[in-house]
Amino acid sequence: MTRILLTGAAGFICSNLCRYLLRRTDWEIVALDRLDPAGALSRLADCFRDFPDRIAMVHHDLRAAVSDYVGLELVTGGGKFKAAPFDYVAHLAAGSHVERAQKDPIGFLHDNVLGTAHILDFVRMREVVTGKTLVFSTDETVGPAPVGVAYGPNARQFPRNLYAASKAGGEMVAMAYAETFGIPTIITRCTNVIGPQGPGNAPGQHDEKFPVILCRKLLAGETVQIHTVGGVPCSRFYVHVRNVCGAVVHLLKSGECINGEDGVGIYHIAGEREISNVEFVEYAAKTLGVEPRFEFVERPPNRLKPDLRYCLNDADLRALGWVPEVGFYEGLAETVRSYAP
Repeated sequence: MTRILLTGAAGFICSNLCRYLLRRTDWEIVALDRLDPAGALSRLADCFRDFPDRIAMVHHDLRAAVSDYVGLELVTGGGKFKAAPFDYVAHLAAGSHVERAQKDPIGFLHDNVLGTAHILDFVRMREVVTGKTLVFSTDETVGPAPVGVAYGPNARQFPRNLYAASKAGGEMVAMAYAETFGIPTIITRCTNVIGPQGPGNAPGQHDEKFPVILCRKLLAGETVQIHTVGGVPCSRFYVHVRNVCGAVVHLLKSGECINGEDGVGIYHIAGEREISNVEFVEYAAKTLGVEPRFEFVERPPNRLKPDLRYCLNDADLRALGWVPEVGFYEGLAETVRSYAP
């Protein structure tokens, strides 16, 4: 039986990963989360209800070491588990918002640098992981891409905000642990993620995320702010959360680990096409049957120096045989429609 430790399990992306694994594989999951405002246990309610013998929960804040949890028996629903050993670790726990990072940069460094170090030290010291450890990161670590440029895995890091800097620090920690201690490690960088609200009354993405903001403002008849750089609206490559989940599982099975060669062991998970935030608002308004209302803001008070665009080249991931299962507009429509009354 394959067993995996998932960190950040009550967050939007990782709760979808839990659901993906439970429905499509026979793997057992130990789900770790500190259950702060970004991590809602209700996102996992259907997982505990439908698969009580295959998922267990550890309540833990990764700003503290995790070694004390080895050997504990964890009981959730009808299942009983020991916390170790594991075949894989997927580390998705993170602070993940630019504006909150501006308000609490030290907290983000604790979460994304120290938290990554603690999970890797758990792998190193306890010798309870037999396979790969995947560290989930962001396109923002390599910074904004000029028009026509898509950064590959060996791109230099150029974080332009405190969130990106903290994630870049986490990547550096992961690379150093891999090289120093021989931990089989993969790093993924991902473009912006979209996806529907959770089953039942479970929340989807955090309220601070742009897809949530624009859908709720449009439904309320309010105006959506569009950030611009030099008068040009910002754009993003949105990737559906099920495509992200499929890519993570594919890489755990087939990805090459960091081995000292530039870019090896780093994989990009990217959306299929670029869409400006204006296009997104107009598409969402049409899908919801409401009037598109937006205004351009060159210097938003809540975000210092917004980046115009990020763009990643995911050729290395696709070369392993991964293909996205959810098309771009299919994923966009599913996301938007989940907010319709």
